[in-house]
Amino acid sequence: MDINVYSVATPAVLVIVALEAAYCLYQKNGYYRFDDAMANFGTAIGHQITNVAVAAFAFELFTAIHARWPVAAWGKTPLSFVALYVSLDFLFYWFHRAGHGINFLWAAHAPHHSSEELNYTVGLRASLTQRLASFLFYWPLAFVAEPEVVLPLAGLHLLFQLIPHTRVIGRLPWCIEAWLNCPTHHRVHHGMNPRYLDKNFGGTFIVWDKLFGTHVEETEPIVYGVLRPVGAFSPIAINLQYWRLLWRDAVDAPRLADKFKLWIMPNGWRPQGVPPRAPLTSVFGREKLTARLPVADRNRMLVQLPFLLGAMWIITRHEAPLGPWAKAALGAATWFVIIGWGAALDAARRGAAPRSKPQILATTSALG
Repeated sequence: MDINVYSVATPAVLVIVALEAAYCLYQKNGYYRFDDAMANFGTAIGHQITNVAVAAFAFELFTAIHARWPVAAWGKTPLSFVALYVSLDFLFYWFHRAGHGINFLWAAHAPHHSSEELNYTVGLRASLTQRLASFLFYWPLAFVAEPEVVLPLAGLHLLFQLIPHTRVIGRLPWCIEAWLNCPTHHRVHHGMNPRYLDKNFGGTFIVWDKLFGTHVEETEPIVYGVLRPVGAFSPIAINLQYWRLLWRDAVDAPRLADKFKLWIMPNGWRPQGVPPRAPLTSVFGREKLTARLPVADRNRMLVQLPFLLGAMWIITRHEAPLGPWAKAALGAATWFVIIGWGAALDAARRGAAPRSKPQILATTSALG
């Protein structure tokens, strides 16, 4: 695979995030919080680093499929490129809908929803397993297009979905909102309000939701997050929250069949005989997770951020002058720092002294 769309687009994406953040801070609208934004950045950086291996696996798989069953070669003409993109978006709709409806797919997707805000850093927040899960739905495209076309297009498709992750852009003209997934539609998708749950799954086009009965208009103030909050800023906790719940149920399930069955059952299904979970609280009036870091620790994270983004950019670039082992070492050092971020934020959330300061200082020296 000759190009990593994410590494190419990283500078433009960071400019978009910076502009939105600057506008929100100037307006003092409360759309950005330091703790949440840094947790989002940490989760996003970890995702992109890990995604290199996932993309390599998908490339080999799609290459094998297309070599064995080359039905067509879409993407080489404008019309076939459009057909391929629309097909990809159609498959994404069903992947996204299944991601809210099946236990193991929700475990892969939930980290993206667990932020209690909505801004462009949330658009970057993705789990370590979501990209891998998406290829369970995208593989039919390997029959009609070469992987050198499909995988960059899938990356481009995902990048376009950053734009609706904002509260800054209001309603757009009806002629746009009628067919395109706009911020108003995606705000609904991230809402916990009973009216908004499991709605508006479209990636680029909202027409799939209108065709298949999952479209809802934005009509009331939105509460963001997940019904069972993570309660932590750690990228490990964010990524593993629902996997842990499923694993505990699998261990506690009395029947052997249920230990396997629960992974593919509808989201929320639990085997009989497992201990009850804590009851869900109302989404309205829920206090948001906050961490009050000392100024010195906040400044230290802000200094580290460009170094981590640079490391991510180097690791994801095919043209980078580093071999696989050097990239793996740089990735491990980067993960070391973002885990330290989570530890510091969670210590501040609990009111304890951030125990990760030596870790953060040591790794900053290594990277910077």
